[in-house]
Amino acid sequence: MQMTIDLPKDMYTRTEEIARQKGISMQEMIVRVLEKELSAVSRQTSGKDVVEFPLIHSKCPGTMDLSHFDFDDLLRS
Repeated sequence: MQMTIDLPKDMYTRTEEIARQKGISMQEMIVRVLEKELSAVSRQTSGKDVVEFPLIHSKCPGTMDLSHFDFDDLLRS
């Protein structure tokens, strides 16, 4: 499907420059930006928050005893 959109001149110029630097067409640049934005909106409206936790690699996974660790200490500053 094709459509025509009017972009402000400065936005068009910046988009054209970035697309050229990336070695892609204006169409591909606009499609990539829209896909990224639509993906972000989908994550926000899915009802699930995406949370990323730090990953700590271990030579012996599952062996750390945290039963006496005071997690409230992490919240106090």
